[in-house]
Amino acid sequence: MGMEYDLSAVRILELLGYVPATKKAIIEFEKNNNMKLPRIMSEFLEYATDNPLFSTGDIWSMNDFSFLYRAVEERIEDDKEMWAESPEEYEDDEYFQLSEIPKKDWPDYIDNLLLFGSDYGTGVVTFGINIGDPNEKDPPVYMRHEENSIQDWEEFNENLSEFLKMVFCDILSCVEYSTARDILEGSGWKYQMCEDQTVAFDLLLKRPFDLLKRKMFPSLYGELQEVYCYHDDAETVFYLLRHDPRFVMYIISR
Repeated sequence: MGMEYDLSAVRILELLGYVPATKKAIIEFEKNNNMKLPRIMSEFLEYATDNPLFSTGDIWSMNDFSFLYRAVEERIEDDKEMWAESPEEYEDDEYFQLSEIPKKDWPDYIDNLLLFGSDYGTGVVTFGINIGDPNEKDPPVYMRHEENSIQDWEEFNENLSEFLKMVFCDILSCVEYSTARDILEGSGWKYQMCEDQTVAFDLLLKRPFDLLKRKMFPSLYGELQEVYCYHDDAETVFYLLRHDPRFVMYIISR
């Protein structure tokens, strides 16, 4: 009850009324790929798998998850006939170079990341986490632009939990698509928008809101954003504040 400040993606889904689905698909994925997903990811997938809220988001369906090594193998398979015609022309091609190296030695050149998302619509960047450390509970998220080397993965978020929260809040704010609004309004939630920062904080301060507990985090489609939720026996209200740099606050209530 009251105001919540430090909301995870899973907690937001819980407050929206979603419940975890069966773990069967997650267990099968881990078994088929001989790996263990970080707990942060598996808990999120219990709510997000086949959830239409994420259909136009930057996180793929688990059926589309892949691995960097697998993507490299597919690229090699696609290009090997072309390379065979004149291999000397492709000596600088990093996929060609990897094709000449035994797969067991690939870790000396690239890490085998779990690929789980991209910027929806254009798909020019891909997101992944390093699966080399099974003890990493909340691993950093890496990003690669399609024009960069397959070795060139930059740290995008310090941890997976913040990345999932960022992506989900971008979805809820309908920055690119109205998917979330259409779905939530269809199930009884109400969306309102306030573009006056003074009015927005007046609304917030009518609640038991502690300004000292404000927490900002990045957006993939802007600068900074914030999310809070007030709930009691009578109502649940989310406040999503975006600084892109134009200020706007979305109020999602039921």
